[in-house]
Amino acid sequence: MAINSPRLSYYDFRWKNLFSCEKKILLSLIPPKIISHINHIGSTAVDGLVARPIIDIVIGIENPLDIFTVKDILLFNKYTFFTQYSNLENLVFYKIGDDGHEYIIHLTKYNGATYRKMMKMVKILSENSNLSKQYADFKTQLINAKSDLKTYNQEKQKFIRRNIY
Repeated sequence: MAINSPRLSYYDFRWKNLFSCEKKILLSLIPPKIISHINHIGSTAVDGLVARPIIDIVIGIENPLDIFTVKDILLFNKYTFFTQYSNLENLVFYKIGDDGHEYIIHLTKYNGATYRKMMKMVKILSENSNLSKQYADFKTQLINAKSDLKTYNQEKQKFIRRNIY
């Protein structure tokens, strides 16, 4: 899986379309009686920001009891469950699309702390070009230092906690 190789790409305008297509797929899988909010998150959601070319998506579920139903639907439809990245508030899935693009799906409670943090990050980086540039420079330094994926993600989270949350 290419997910284990930290590399950055310049912003790609196709990322928004890839998100939109995957959102349609997810909406077709989740029964209408389950109220869900599907959003593009992470660096690929921020115009102009360098990013690992993986589309991050959050599915916020209004009724927490429905989260496990959606989890089962995703598993049945060949999304890989990442136990190592999941916790009680955030179930994480991985998918490689038919076209080879990668997706990370976060399944969480709508408007819960995890959901709000994910949405806040995109909002702040989209609105603050100076911070967005600092974040891009920081990620580039990590890649140039040949950081492994675990170190890259840990250091990136420290930057986000210091500057966004």
